[in-house]
Amino acid sequence: TEVLRYNQVRNQVSSDKPFVFDEPTRHIKGEGFTSDPAFKVVTAIRPTGEGGKFTLPNQ
Repeated sequence: TEVLRYNQVRNQVSSDKPFVFDEPTRHIKGEGFTSDPAFKVVTAIRPTGEGGKFTLPNQ
């Protein structure tokens, strides 16, 4: 992303610009995001992408 902000009080990084996040098990694109500094919990705005397998509750 072109813009990355760090909120020390919330210990979060964020951007309101389009982004692409790639790592071996997931590929995320979106219009913006918030995340912890380690990028373990990413909340994307209008996300698209691919991830590893997961199980839905009660499945």
